Amino acid sequence: MSWYKYWYYTIFFIYDSIFKNTESNKTFAVGLFSVTVYMMIAVINSVLYVTSGIAMMKYLCHIYSHLLLALIIYCLNGFLFWPDRRARKERGIYREISRPRKNLLFVVLTILVFAAYFYVLFNYKEYFLLIY
Repeated sequence: MSWYKYWYYTIFFIYDSIFKNTESNKTFAVGLFSVTVYMMIAVINSVLYVTSGIAMMKYLCHIYSHLLLALIIYCLNGFLFWPDRRARKERGIYREISRPRKNLLFVVLTILVFAAYFYVLFNYKEYFLLIY
């Protein structure tokens, strides 16, 4: 199982341990995972824009690029994780290979992505989100 799917199922089972409605957990987990992946890509893009100054990075920091990126990630994750047959099979694989240390690593990674996103958003707004 790839690290991408393992990261999603870590978030899914956190939701599942708190709330017992599997259908809504699936929707919320895809949403949170999509936001997390979007934040990670946006931070990497803004760091590349600050360090390299490539003109193309400026266009990727525009508000419309952020909205398009978030939409693409959400649709991709929905395509990967919403079908029931595939999800049941992969949840079983996740449970077999799940390790507490690896799960903790992905939870910490999620928290670090959120922290880095908000740090960059509040301190480097001029490089992160271009509205003009």
